[in-house]
Amino acid sequence: MTTRLLLDAGNSRLKWAYMDDGTEPALRGVVIADDMALEGLAQALLDAGCEMPDAVHVLSVRAVDFETALRDACDRLHWPLPRIYHARDGEDGVRPVYPEPTQLGADRYGAMVAAHRLFDGPVLVVDCGTAVTVDALDADGRHLGGLILPGLGLMRNALYAGTTVVRVEGDVAPCLLAENTAQAVAGGTLLGLASAVDGLCDRMTKELGETPHRLLCGGDAAELLPWLQEAYQHYPWLVLQGLDFITGGRSCAPWR
Repeated sequence: MTTRLLLDAGNSRLKWAYMDDGTEPALRGVVIADDMALEGLAQALLDAGCEMPDAVHVLSVRAVDFETALRDACDRLHWPLPRIYHARDGEDGVRPVYPEPTQLGADRYGAMVAAHRLFDGPVLVVDCGTAVTVDALDADGRHLGGLILPGLGLMRNALYAGTTVVRVEGDVAPCLLAENTAQAVAGGTLLGLASAVDGLCDRMTKELGETPHRLLCGGDAAELLPWLQEAYQHYPWLVLQGLDFITGGRSCAPWR
């Protein structure tokens, strides 16, 4: 049995899945993407009785120094050296519109690879992470382009940095007609982002000329989903599902 450790290295979180030739991961989780992330992950795998992975595969949007730290950590853990993947033109069923495919974010590419495998017809992929990306993909796997906008945390931090507005602390319920400043910030940023996502997807749908599947992934997806007015399907592990296919998985079944 061949085991693969899949890593989705985002700006603030490291998602992982331990594959043991099944159609779904034996284990999966999320850790903070800091210097000790892999050590904590290694301990979690050890506690679960998992063997050392035969291969480590990575989609990363982090800087080059993260890749160096990742290689050093794998060396300390006696794991195989990680293989870093970038967007490529057509090998995985998706053809990026970017003239230089490697300039497309690896996470965006992985999500589109999974979306194209999971669904027939055109797809809009919305990844709600530190930044929010919205990408359009036609039925043939042709990437038609996409947009990037600030995520929920960046929107709020911009308010805190540029004004004396009250910082949202703890669980503040957002609402449309806020009665205090914390509610106004929570609701304004969340509902504003939801409206932006709905509006951009509506415009892209008109551009496509046919109704696409709308997929949602990323760390803030669950928080955003109830405030979206159109129908979206939540696939929290979409990027890793794409990496699974890229590295040998063939079912790309929905992970539940």
